[in-house]
Amino acid sequence: MFYEERFTNGMFMFRNAPLGKWQQLDIHKLSKRLFEAEAKINELERLKEVVSDVRTQAYINGKNYEKDRIKELLGLCD
Repeated sequence: MFYEERFTNGMFMFRNAPLGKWQQLDIHKLSKRLFEAEAKINELERLKEVVSDVRTQAYINGKNYEKDRIKELLGLCD
């Protein structure tokens, strides 16, 4: 199956064959793509925040483990 798109003279065009006629892409398909892309961007932004929070918590947990381990090795445990 062949499908190609390009942006020409301010319009999105497509064709279904290598030598096929260029046709204007349907505005409804473009609108749907735009909304899907925005939803993906929002989800990625949310995931970026989650990853940042997880990294911060992992760092804190690692430091607490180091501190507790040093206390244990030095015999300073409660």
